[in-house]
Amino acid sequence: MSNVILLSLPDEEYHLLRPHLEPMDLPQHHILHGPGDKTEFTYFLNEGMTSIVALSGDGRSVEVGIVGKEGMVGMSLTAGLRREIFRAIMQMSGSGVHIKSQGFRSVLLGTPVLRSELSRFALMQGMQVAQLAACNRLHETEQRLVRWLLMCQDRVDSKLLPLTHDFLAQMLGTGRPTV
Repeated sequence: MSNVILLSLPDEEYHLLRPHLEPMDLPQHHILHGPGDKTEFTYFLNEGMTSIVALSGDGRSVEVGIVGKEGMVGMSLTAGLRREIFRAIMQMSGSGVHIKSQGFRSVLLGTPVLRSELSRFALMQGMQVAQLAACNRLHETEQRLVRWLLMCQDRVDSKLLPLTHDFLAQMLGTGRPTV
């Protein structure tokens, strides 16, 4: 187990959560959920990276966040929402655990440290989105690419990032020739 949130829990809270956690492999390009989907699971990654992607009505997309072993995918449940707003897709394969939404909601009430850690993560995600918006507005593609690659590297602890030009262009909201 290398998920930062789960590792931060005191034993008594982890023992409440543990029976609900199911290990899973998360292959590259696996979609965890899409916009409008009912939230069936939350995911705690141990390895790999998930892109949180906003989709437009005309089919275009842009990445609005990334999650690795520092966080959780399916944060809408912590706010009491039952449907997802964005697509969550594995951009770098890995592994982790997932928990059914019903089990997660039932455990959440009795785990104040987990709720605090998830609030902290939600705040960090919000700050990441604000930084991303500022960067997209104020910086050229090359600077945005460097920021994105460094953020990915932080989450996967690897010097090798198996990404294509097409994927990078999509995440940066630009054309492949620009990348």
